Amino acid sequence: MLVVMGPRYTQRQTQIEQNLQKRQWAAQRVAGQAQGDFPPGKEEMAITLWPLFAVLGSILAVAWIKLIRDHLKRRNQRAQPSVESENDNGVAVDAVAADGGRQ
Repeated sequence: MLVVMGPRYTQRQTQIEQNLQKRQWAAQRVAGQAQGDFPPGKEEMAITLWPLFAVLGSILAVAWIKLIRDHLKRRNQRAQPSVESENDNGVAVDAVAADGGRQ
């Protein structure tokens, strides 16, 4: 979503920052501190999306790692079934048929 909205945000934020610079320059001109025409502003924005990209990217990476780790853990638990079981007396017995596994 941020990738799609990034260019639109950049355009809007640049416009907002230019308006702020113009207002500050006009206030300085009224106060007598600025003279002449409005100086060309710098193209670099003061507020960028990179911190938001970094935070969301790290959250996404941690979520993927946890998802994969949990999936592998569940898969290993299913692949290794328990060989022993307990009877009613709490004594462990082998899970072998009564006839010794013969049919």
